[in-house]
Amino acid sequence: MVAAIVKALAPWVRDRDDLIQEALVRAMTHLGSLRDPARFGPYVSEITRNLVFDLGRRDRSFAALPENAAARACDPVEESMRGEAHKRVHRALAGLNMVDRQVVLLRYWAGAGYDEIARLTGLTVSAVQSRLFRARAELRARIGEAGAPGLNSGAAP
Repeated sequence: MVAAIVKALAPWVRDRDDLIQEALVRAMTHLGSLRDPARFGPYVSEITRNLVFDLGRRDRSFAALPENAAARACDPVEESMRGEAHKRVHRALAGLNMVDRQVVLLRYWAGAGYDEIARLTGLTVSAVQSRLFRARAELRARIGEAGAPGLNSGAAP
């Protein structure tokens, strides 16, 4: 679960294992503050999210290119357009509130299903579906329909 959150919210981190370990250490260190043991999953998820967002505020290299990007580069104009689209998506995602951004990233980046997203976030499945519906609409409005072809409201669960 922690690894899925880190993968979804921190794709720019080179050594995710360190981030995962830090989240688990923080969770175990502050375990005494957990009042309801049945909420351990959402408790660890929140700690992980906060750690990733703290890191994100310090490390603004979100748009780091994958290591094999140079090998895939072909047309400079096409690469420039792709880079601009990438920036628009990041700006639009940054404009979402934290929970909506997490739900979108878990769904479309990590490929998590509604049940898994609900478990990771502590939301109900219907709340996940509702947040995804509203977040997709907001992203389409921010990016423009042409820049967000995968954000159709009828995306399969």
